[in-house]
Amino acid sequence: MIGSIDERSAGALVELYGGFPGVEIIHTNAKTAEIIKYASNALLATAISFANEFANLCSTLGGIDVTDVMHAVHRSKYLSLASGNGSRAEAPLSRFLEAGCGFGGSCLPKDVSALIAQGEHVGSPMSLLKAVIRINEQQPERLLSILKGHFQSLKDLRVAVLGLAFKPDTSDIRLSPALPVIRRLLEEGAKVKAHDPVANDEARHVLGVAPIEFCDDLTQALTGVDAVLLITRWEHFRRVPEIIKQFGQAPLIVDGRRMLDKRDLPRYAGIGL
Repeated sequence: MIGSIDERSAGALVELYGGFPGVEIIHTNAKTAEIIKYASNALLATAISFANEFANLCSTLGGIDVTDVMHAVHRSKYLSLASGNGSRAEAPLSRFLEAGCGFGGSCLPKDVSALIAQGEHVGSPMSLLKAVIRINEQQPERLLSILKGHFQSLKDLRVAVLGLAFKPDTSDIRLSPALPVIRRLLEEGAKVKAHDPVANDEARHVLGVAPIEFCDDLTQALTGVDAVLLITRWEHFRRVPEIIKQFGQAPLIVDGRRMLDKRDLPRYAGIGL
């Protein structure tokens, strides 16, 4: 996507990006290019909140697991391509149509909020995107609601929070769902442990002097707790079931990303279940 103001600037940009072979180039004016970028991120944010809205409905109705629902939706002809052996390959967009505890980071929240503000400024209210943000802001609270459904009180409850980065493979914790979750746990008197493979130091800086035990080791984080809140989809966390098997009494696992198999854990709860 090349947004330019004249042929000279367009040519310079084409030359600049010529080092990326096989990438389709779309020529537009600069204003259109900016909106294309915003629209792309807004679509991804909308897909996430769409999946989370259905997760919350499934939880309320009962007897439905949102992962079964989304697994079937991903196989539709609109979100997959037929392969030669009769199966279907999922489109990359399907990765965003998965229930969880919300999106964070610097791009999706910022871009959607910017579109809402711009729409208000020019008299074009962005009602859909307002709902996307509202759903996302409420989603971390779902984890706490699930937790409260299993314990009479959070006071002195020993809770491990797994994942502090807003997504795996980064130490970026900007607008991570883990932050409001941890703050609410502390407000209600819970004793909090936290573990992230790479983002512990960033979280220490942001959360300041809050009474949190940061653990550099996953087993250490899981030891001696009553409940575990899984917030970031780190592959590292797939070891949770095998570690839990070593304990005499298993903690409740609240899976905020639905990445673990509920059959592998004696006490399991999750978004959209």
